[in-house]
Amino acid sequence: MRSIEAKWSDVLLVCRKCGKKLDGGFGKKDRVSLERLLKGQMKGKGAPRVLAVPCMDICPKGAVVVVKGSDPRQVHLVPAGAPVAGVIAALSGQPGSGQAGSGQPAPHQPAIGRDDQPKQRPAQTAHQRPAGKHAHDGAVPGEADQRPDGKGQLQR
Repeated sequence: MRSIEAKWSDVLLVCRKCGKKLDGGFGKKDRVSLERLLKGQMKGKGAPRVLAVPCMDICPKGAVVVVKGSDPRQVHLVPAGAPVAGVIAALSGQPGSGQAGSGQPAPHQPAIGRDDQPKQRPAQTAHQRPAGKHAHDGAVPGEADQRPDGKGQLQR
């Protein structure tokens, strides 16, 4: 295996799916993706490399997930319409950005984690439960392959 020197100082991983959901969301007319804006602003030797990656399964509403390669435990949620200069300052850890050593998110960033609550399934009512002695009797058509596992749970 051969190793070579990278031309960049860090890597920024930008969720591609979040960017597509926003359909732009950044720039003067909110039509440019965060990935494209960051790539345009962070050029040159020593600048972080911006890479679009598949979904990171965080999926905030109205924001894009960004992770720095040098600090993968810190997840940044960049809300749509955030000023690019503030985003770059927060990601680079410059003083006054709210990220450098303070542990507090920048004013334009929501707190780390999901913006929305985890989705919960509604409880089944009596008319939705299969009628009959066994759980598979009267089951929903197309789900004939499901059987109880002994604990009252259906398995696939």
